[in-house]
Amino acid sequence: MSEKIKEIKTICVYCSTFNKDNKFNQEIEALAKLISKNKIATVYGGGNTGIMGKFARTFIDNGGEVTAVIPEFLHSKITLFDDISKVIITKTMQERKKKMFELSDAFIALPGGIGTLDELVEIMTWSQLKIHDKVIIIANFDGFWNPFIKLLEHLESQTFIRDLKAINYKVASSPEEIIELIK
Repeated sequence: MSEKIKEIKTICVYCSTFNKDNKFNQEIEALAKLISKNKIATVYGGGNTGIMGKFARTFIDNGGEVTAVIPEFLHSKITLFDDISKVIITKTMQERKKKMFELSDAFIALPGGIGTLDELVEIMTWSQLKIHDKVIIIANFDGFWNPFIKLLEHLESQTFIRDLKAINYKVASSPEEIIELIK
């Protein structure tokens, strides 16, 4: 695969609905503004709180087109923003992940918890299995993902991952670096 990334029209953002300490708000806002400025649509999990809510609200406020993909059982528990471009309701979490994958040309994993980690690992697994060649960007703001990156290196050193370079992922430490990777 060449170093040039194919044109990115829609990017999936994996992130948390939690962020009680408002960590990374500056980076999240900057990234949402940069993505919307570059006319790239976004697919996300539909939440209006935490990092997910901060990203979506900033993205929408800056003219971005956002699609929320949410499973039925969460739809009744989450208040969606009124001005989301499109809402897709799935039956299960597995259908949600598949739909987010189908709608997206690339993926960004922002800081998050076990749900974000689940989505990130699954999309990386699909890359390793050559199910897709879409770029995956790990937003390593303030070293948030350093333990995970070390774990990946450990798995490779123990030969549980054959070739880490075969997985189409990149690590970025700033919103500007992320934009450079998807341009």
